[in-house]
Amino acid sequence: MLAQLRGLLWAPGMVGNVVNRAVELDSTLDEAEVTVAMIRLDRIWEQLCPAEQQRMREGHRLAERHRGTATG
Repeated sequence: MLAQLRGLLWAPGMVGNVVNRAVELDSTLDEAEVTVAMIRLDRIWEQLCPAEQQRMREGHRLAERHRGTATG
């Protein structure tokens, strides 16, 4: 799951999208802070409560299903 999430986050154009959205949600953030957080994804994942991890997994599965229907 983490490897797939890392791959998704580092896809071309995604870093900029993530940074822009994070700054929209919290104007105290800057590009460096968001990028460092993305690099430290493993530590952040460990800090999420089990329910948050489950929501991330469900979102990932939904995205995978959507990607499958969009391509074929």
